[in-house]
Amino acid sequence: FSAVIMVAIGTNPTGGVLSGTTSKNASGGGASFSDLSINRVGTGYTLTATAIGLTSATSSAFNISAAAATKVAFTTQPASGNAGGAIAAPPSVTVQDNFGNTVTS
Repeated sequence: FSAVIMVAIGTNPTGGVLSGTTSKNASGGGASFSDLSINRVGTGYTLTATAIGLTSATSSAFNISAAAATKVAFTTQPASGNAGGAIAAPPSVTVQDNFGNTVTS
């Protein structure tokens, strides 16, 4: 078998995007997809593999965690206030990875 095999996200709990080489010609009846990544943290992702004329397959569920911390971002913007008084809406910031996921560790 040497036809094209395609991989896509099956269950997508948080709207992640699959990147990398998502289709390959099979060689010796199979294909390895070694550069795939998903950009959003989530629990319970699955992948599906398809090839024309064959029954598709669904992977077991897996989780995606945040990447290493790379930035600080405002998650609540400050609001205007009076001199000497507290800012009306106190700002909040989170530590995030380069994809905008909150890094909790």
